[in-house]
Amino acid sequence: NKHFNGTVRHEVLNAEWFNSVHQVQTVINVWLRQYNHIMPHHGLNMRPPVPETLVEKLKITGSENWG
Repeated sequence: NKHFNGTVRHEVLNAEWFNSVHQVQTVINVWLRQYNHIMPHHGLNMRPPVPETLVEKLKITGSENWG
């Protein structure tokens, strides 16, 4: 997705200096968690794609059924 790639570049890759590939991977993983679980998305009526409540439900039940 062109918009997603631009957002990653703007908010992560262009925002910091990295000393190793491992550091880049770690920072991107943290950012991805925020992007998917916390940040509101305009196309989703200002909700994140995977709200924290669903993530917590999965941890508690061990279920992969989102319904």
